[in-house]
Amino acid sequence: MPDQNALEKLRRLGLVHQTADGAEAVTVTAQYRGSPASSDRNAWRAEMEAWQQNLDGTLAQHGAELVPDSLSLSAQTVEALVPTAQLDALATALKTDNVRVDLVVPREGVGG
Repeated sequence: MPDQNALEKLRRLGLVHQTADGAEAVTVTAQYRGSPASSDRNAWRAEMEAWQQNLDGTLAQHGAELVPDSLSLSAQTVEALVPTAQLDALATALKTDNVRVDLVVPREGVGG
């Protein structure tokens, strides 16, 4: 992480963003790799919301921020806007917490 080809693709497609301080940033997904502690949906939601809150602190340390309303219980993911200069450091930090980080890259359609 980051895949330089994927970053270049995002730049070509105009899918890079700027943070408030002007840094180049991209959208990533952070995926919780653990298993649900409970089969109860409400308990699982509470667990994932607590994970998201803890994740927010780690993201902030790297100049990143959560994308509002992006939590997916079924995929165990949340999206974040991350400065490209911090992608490697953030991915490494989150890997130790059993969190996978992937760039959000549009998929090519059939015939395209």
